[in-house]
Amino acid sequence: MEFLGAIIVVVVVIISILICGTVVCGLVILAWSWYLKDANPPAWVRRIGNIACICCVCFFIALIPITLCGLIGYHMLGEQLISAASSGDNQTVERILRIGIDVDHMDDGRFSPLMHAAAEGHTDTVKLLLRYHADINHGGGNGDSALKLAQTYGHHDTVRVLKDAGARK
Repeated sequence: MEFLGAIIVVVVVIISILICGTVVCGLVILAWSWYLKDANPPAWVRRIGNIACICCVCFFIALIPITLCGLIGYHMLGEQLISAASSGDNQTVERILRIGIDVDHMDDGRFSPLMHAAAEGHTDTVKLLLRYHADINHGGGNGDSALKLAQTYGHHDTVRVLKDAGARK
């Protein structure tokens, strides 16, 4: 779901930039064509118009790798969030969450950072993720929730924190 949100943001940004770029490029072309009504405009006018059009095209072409880098970077930060939650690295978890990465980012097995932290018994990390409104009852790819994982691995403090926060699975 967070990947879809990132794609929507990127699409909105690209559309906004395209509209702004089209307006600027359109104004340049209109000014250029107005001046070109003269049968034989000076060479410098043609050069400036050509350069302006090439710059606009290059700007739009440059948006493609920028967009791809943003999407890849967003996914990589989500994976770092999961890794930090699994290892109980609260500083990294908080730093990534402050950037705006989805607290419920899921790995390939559909396990969230909360589930990883609960499975490893990192109670402080579980509390931190809950402060950022992690989905406490999310079931992973096999249906396990954070509470069930904490119970399975015998992390009693984590189980208590999850139950106090309203975990029911």
